[in-house]
Amino acid sequence: MMASDKPFRELMAAGGEVAAFSPLFSSLNSHLRLNYRNHRKVVVVDGTVGYVGGMNVGDEYLSRDPKMSPWRDTHVRLAGSSVWFMQERFFMDWAYATSTDPEQVDVSLYFPESVGNGDIPVQIVSSGPDTYESPIKSAMLGMIYAARKTVYIQTPYFAPDESFADALRIAAHSGVDVRLMISSLSDYRIVQCATLGYARDMQRYGVKIFSYEGFIHSKTVVVDGKVATIGTTNITNRSFTLDFEINAFFYSPEIGRQCEEIFLKDQINSVLVPEEFFKKKGLVTRATYNFARMFAPMM
Repeated sequence: MMASDKPFRELMAAGGEVAAFSPLFSSLNSHLRLNYRNHRKVVVVDGTVGYVGGMNVGDEYLSRDPKMSPWRDTHVRLAGSSVWFMQERFFMDWAYATSTDPEQVDVSLYFPESVGNGDIPVQIVSSGPDTYESPIKSAMLGMIYAARKTVYIQTPYFAPDESFADALRIAAHSGVDVRLMISSLSDYRIVQCATLGYARDMQRYGVKIFSYEGFIHSKTVVVDGKVATIGTTNITNRSFTLDFEINAFFYSPEIGRQCEEIFLKDQINSVLVPEEFFKKKGLVTRATYNFARMFAPMM
């Protein structure tokens, strides 16, 4: 169980159920557990409507914290058979957290047949340390390598592994318009330094770096305005390998255009980072960037 159930007492008193997926302090292990957290944000209502994206439940998402305002995020509402896969993912996680048998779930109650198929191709992809590879990263890499015109990425934390950095470098060198949007604000200083260090490398490859005037928590990738993904995955090694994540992939020009328009709208509230920004940094700042990158595998 959780270290404290105080925030959930009213919910539990009303009949709600609460479980901790991977407690910070495990009752079975005396050591502090920092890895293998469930970073997924999933809401499923009546088995027919689902929500997934970057939004947690917190006041900062309402821009109530002046130090982190404006706070920008992207979440998506889904209806149709794709919701079944979100529901399945929830029950698998719930079974793990509560040590219950997922096969005891009332399928007729939680997976109604009348949900319909919808008219937009959607793929729900989850990944974590329990998967052989990183399916979400692999899907993103496939999108980038297939790009012909544009690759637009939004992420609050940017510490890519070599394979992801190579994909962006190759795309940029191939004439693809690659744009990376990161935050001007940060809730973790060392992660921000690492992000800037990696962004400096990307700029050298020809990637355009945009600094959002606020905190952008959105995690999206859109390619050629045709294929897009929205989810919980940051472009970091932690998200790719250590955390449990979930993304929705849309194979639709309609959704692709909408995601592209969102990016371009956010770009209005962003600053294109000039090459001089990094060139003018002093020795101490550059050393700080490099030092922070040493911790990239844990970010």
